[in-house]
Amino acid sequence: MDMLPDSMWIELLDPIIGKGGAKNIPDPKYSIFMVTDGYIIVTKSCAEILQQFRLLDTQMVPLQLFNPKTRELVNEETYFLLNIYAWRSYFDIKDNKDFRDKNYENHGYHIYAPPYLIKDGDCTISNTVLQCDIDLWHDPSVRGSIFLSQALRDALHRAKMLKTWFLHSCKLI
Repeated sequence: MDMLPDSMWIELLDPIIGKGGAKNIPDPKYSIFMVTDGYIIVTKSCAEILQQFRLLDTQMVPLQLFNPKTRELVNEETYFLLNIYAWRSYFDIKDNKDFRDKNYENHGYHIYAPPYLIKDGDCTISNTVLQCDIDLWHDPSVRGSIFLSQALRDALHRAKMLKTWFLHSCKLI
């Protein structure tokens, strides 16, 4: 079993990709955010929604967040480290010419990065995704990717949590 934390020292990254500005207190309106080193953290209310879906081996580890400057809890909230173990591969570079080749492999998958200013429809995936057995996964060919089923996306939308996920719709072929 993996050794997973029950608390973390954090430096939060601005959730808008490319900004890179640091702040040390999570904004309460964000249901998901990333901290330094790429760890993904979700709020308790977001974790409760995620737990209603097919996550397979993905883990949500409860933890508290500490500010490294003050050495104190940032607040009394319980957050969850989202540890995405579920991998599915529906991406094919021949259908995604705007993705950048990162010129390396990881776990036998050649790695590509999405366009810097990705928008809806920029990523094309196989329509076999409609038979996917899980609702949240990482595609190992797409660096930093998180994919959601339509049902999970809709649940986050109904809970008004979707905006901070910075998702983009994919084209199916």
